[in-house]
Amino acid sequence: MSSAVHRYSLLSSLVLCCLVLACDSGEEGRGPFQGDVTQAVESHLWGGGYYSGGDWEPDFNDGAFYGTAFYVREGLDQGNVGYVGRAGEAMDFNAGILERARREPLSYFAENLDVVIMAMLGAIEYAAATGDVERMQDVDFVLDLANAALWIVYGNYLVPDESDDSYFTETYGATVVTSVMALSNLQVAVLLPESSKRARRVDSARAIVEAIESGAWNGTFFKKDPGEERLHLYPNIMMMLCYSRLYQATGESGYIDKAEALLEAIQPLKAPDRPGYRSPYSAEFMGAATDDYSTLSSQNYLMFSLALLNQVTGKDVYCYELMDVRRFVEEYLFDRAHSRLLHHWMDGQIAQPADPEYFCSGCNLQYLYMTWWAGRYSSCN
Repeated sequence: MSSAVHRYSLLSSLVLCCLVLACDSGEEGRGPFQGDVTQAVESHLWGGGYYSGGDWEPDFNDGAFYGTAFYVREGLDQGNVGYVGRAGEAMDFNAGILERARREPLSYFAENLDVVIMAMLGAIEYAAATGDVERMQDVDFVLDLANAALWIVYGNYLVPDESDDSYFTETYGATVVTSVMALSNLQVAVLLPESSKRARRVDSARAIVEAIESGAWNGTFFKKDPGEERLHLYPNIMMMLCYSRLYQATGESGYIDKAEALLEAIQPLKAPDRPGYRSPYSAEFMGAATDDYSTLSSQNYLMFSLALLNQVTGKDVYCYELMDVRRFVEEYLFDRAHSRLLHHWMDGQIAQPADPEYFCSGCNLQYLYMTWWAGRYSSCN
């Protein structure tokens, strides 16, 4: 796993599975968190030619997780047989990926780790929703191998060497890339508490978070990379998620304190003249001329973190923030002509077709799942 190719695959998997806030078991659910934009986006995604045989394009591989998760959860909640059938087809697609990864760990798994981990996360969500744990052996294999690679190659904090100039490393940074692995372990620990590997997953997540704290904490916020002093949104909201999940997994209230402090830390990124938060991680790559730049995926993850903070604390202030961010997504990123959410807002306008990235079906699936999750498990209705 130490070759440049394998290192790139590990990085892409950890970033692209911008993943891991799924719903929590064992709690009374609330009503649906739906609206006109949500329904329009779902209709466009399903009827727009992006889906075929369990796979989504162009999704940056997010569809294997978020498509499976949204359709199985919403389908079971609403008694929608069609949605559950879509999730089952997606799960069959994911199962084929996991089975191949188990058979070919040194070839297919190493070269396609982004796809494999997204399929793993979709399988975890499907198992938690349906009680069908048939594929968990393959999931455990994938996660154990990824954990081992992170520890052996990087000492649990993935700082790439100078020869690794991949887009994912440079754009997202070491803290985001590494935090995704912590969240992957916590996904099992929180969603599948009867798992025989639950204690191992919690221990792995703690170790990864401690390594991030050692390598990236500057006393006020988490740095994108050890040498980057500028405040970034993504690393801090990902660590907010890690801390909230660790609280759910351990009951240790100190993790809540840390998560709440990070919301204060990111306040300088709040947009001064519109809703939402600026997310500078890919502004240069996208060609932004000003700091008026926010991506759909970063706002989705911010909404996840706020909804989870509301759930674990019961504080309404996090709902107020969440609704402000959601207003930005639905008013500023919604392409009304095609009933879809576009990739970003930049320099005073919605994403344009000539931009390096324009539309991502996986980011739209993230949004659909976020609306379901927030409505089911937070008080933000």
